[in-house]
Amino acid sequence: MIFEIDIWRSEKSHDDIAAWCVNAREATQESGFGCATLHQVYKQINQRGYDFVSIVDWDDASSRASAISPCETLIRKEGNSAPNLYSLINSGGDLSASDPGNLIVTNPYRIDRASSAQHAEMWEQSKQHMEGKEGFINARFFEAIESASEYIFVSRAEWRSEDLFMRQFAGRNFREIVAPFESMFSICFSRVVVRVEQNVMQYAPSIQNAEKNNDQRYRPYRD
Repeated sequence: MIFEIDIWRSEKSHDDIAAWCVNAREATQESGFGCATLHQVYKQINQRGYDFVSIVDWDDASSRASAISPCETLIRKEGNSAPNLYSLINSGGDLSASDPGNLIVTNPYRIDRASSAQHAEMWEQSKQHMEGKEGFINARFFEAIESASEYIFVSRAEWRSEDLFMRQFAGRNFREIVAPFESMFSICFSRVVVRVEQNVMQYAPSIQNAEKNNDQRYRPYRD
């Protein structure tokens, strides 16, 4: 399994979500497609970050090579055609307990390869600290396959609520783990707005309202 992860800023979020939905619907027809999830950021924690995170699961790189992905006409529409492919190198918690209403905490690492081992170790310590804490559900840590990728790592954690996460994030023990690295963080809070599997397209309530307003780009998934 590989993961195509795209992160971008947007001044036209409604149009970007709609375009992503159209492309995701097409991607379900591709051999090797697993699922696709679009996260919309609603709060930046430590610095100005980004507005969307798209994660698409593919069987392997060859499956993605011949496929149309949900971000094909968004961030790569101006000639940057290389997909941003990642492998999952660490995880914790219950990955089957995800829920669309949960808080998603993302953090892309724009760092050099020379410091990657230290950041990976910091993430492992952070995961061990967070596991078992109230509200923690799961966490995943992805590493870029290509050395030229803008983000060497991308982390995604899922919590029951923002309050429960911040209670741990502000704690002294956690601060001691992350303090040497925090200047590099770009932590954002987001929600899953669309999730697509082979025969199901799930929308957040705000998107369901747009669907009711007859925006055909949001039409329900059909075989």
